[in-house]
Amino acid sequence: MDKIKIKEELKAFFINNFTINEKLLSNDINIFDELGIDSLGMVLIITFLEKTYKIEIEQKEIVLDNFESINTLSNYIEKKLSSESI
Repeated sequence: MDKIKIKEELKAFFINNFTINEKLLSNDINIFDELGIDSLGMVLIITFLEKTYKIEIEQKEIVLDNFESINTLSNYIEKKLSSESI
């Protein structure tokens, strides 16, 4: 799966599940600070990622470096998919 498709799917997920202005949702916007995603939103994001991409997210991987923006999320998903296909 390519990174562009992942980013498109993530944007659609955010638009469909949170009250977000589509014009404000860039790939590098901080989803917590600038979009107001809270801990319940984080649970929704994790559930979406695990079901959509058939990955298992470990608690130690739930860090800002992986979940801060569309860009960091897509990088994280790409790494998970490549490591789990080995």
